[in-house]
Amino acid sequence: MQPRLFFLLALLAIVSACKEELDMAPPGVPTLTAPQAAMVAALDTTLWPTDSVPLATPDTDLKWLDAVAEKRVVALGEATHGTREFFQMKDRIFRYLVEQHGFAAFAFEADFAESIYLDQYLQTGSGELRNLMETRMHFWTWRTEEVHDLLAWMYDYNVNIPEEAPLRYFGVDCQYLTYQHFLLEAYLRPVDPILADRVKEVVWAITAEDQQGFVNTTSDQHAAWQDSLEVLSVAMEARRNALIGASDYLTFEMHKHLLRSVHQVMQVKVAVVLGDQATNWRDAFMAENTEWILEVMGPAAKICVWAHNAHVARNALYGLGGAMGYHLGQSLGQDYAVIAFGFSQGQFTAVTERTGSFHGLNTQTIDELPRPTSANFLLHHAAPAAFVIDLDALALTPDWYDYFRGTQSFLQIGSIYNGVPSRYYRDLDLDDVFDWLVYYKHTSFARQL
Repeated sequence: MQPRLFFLLALLAIVSACKEELDMAPPGVPTLTAPQAAMVAALDTTLWPTDSVPLATPDTDLKWLDAVAEKRVVALGEATHGTREFFQMKDRIFRYLVEQHGFAAFAFEADFAESIYLDQYLQTGSGELRNLMETRMHFWTWRTEEVHDLLAWMYDYNVNIPEEAPLRYFGVDCQYLTYQHFLLEAYLRPVDPILADRVKEVVWAITAEDQQGFVNTTSDQHAAWQDSLEVLSVAMEARRNALIGASDYLTFEMHKHLLRSVHQVMQVKVAVVLGDQATNWRDAFMAENTEWILEVMGPAAKICVWAHNAHVARNALYGLGGAMGYHLGQSLGQDYAVIAFGFSQGQFTAVTERTGSFHGLNTQTIDELPRPTSANFLLHHAAPAAFVIDLDALALTPDWYDYFRGTQSFLQIGSIYNGVPSRYYRDLDLDDVFDWLVYYKHTSFARQL
């Protein structure tokens, strides 16, 4: 056979084979490479399938949680702030950890002062839950039917199982001065009117400056206010017995912590005004507040924390100083576990952003498959529609070992979305910053109240 004829026949054979391959896959749809297919096969042998309807998940399908049940803090993340499945699965996980392992509180990425109103409802039933959420919760992210159902369950648990220590709700965030001054004055005035006046004078002055964005606050004024708050905290401590006698231990500690909350909010905002960006104060304070909850609830207390994946991650590089999870990992060590959440496609709630302007809270949709070079692309090809992964166990399999030695591209969206999914992939060392991953191939949006 002539070389030219042989070459033409070989070329035709290659073209024919490529055409058959293209005919088998829909146009424009990326397919797995052979190494990726091997990784997915290994993934399918190590994952735990779970129900696509989270609240329908039976206890038998949550046995994987027994591996983290002795941790003092189990952090539950989310890859968006508005996904129904994430919220409902966190609800289901918390119920299991309460009923099977004695967890005592849920701490949210919500401001501390507002959480006192919600916690009072859980303890006494004072107020109406939906109204409290609509009027006291600052963030739209938690004003949802899913969080309402969780809090309603916590209240029912407290009522129906009175022999158990009541479940508590805390906020660990520190972005706003909202109700600190009202709550402190209402708590102090019946017992110590003079101290109430002193607190009112200082906290109201700081709150007034906060309303102006602390733009006129000098470093000297900031230091003076910090000193004043510390003096007031010492004064409250001196009145500890009388104040506890008029309320109870935890109520006293929560109101005393309001002064620390004022300090934290001021520090976060003044740092921006003064150009001090060397520390991620917000995440550092969220970690501090979580540790404070453990301290006041006692050495045996175990709690869950609800926040975005970015905050719960053991990520030293997040925000110039590290994420909340990094700080908790440093202080708690093996007593801290992170359960992150991920997804491929579907709907979620977020504020719409277009060319630098914002267009309100809307239902967002991602129809396209995950980026082919991302971890999400591999996870999307697993057999179940919803599943849980022990990332440390997966990293020990030969097919994933080398993959986890570097960073992985992972889809995470905050409260704002511009409609371009490719801009929301983040490079993370997944098995280092998270312990477990709950994954849904398709999601729906969280329902606003």
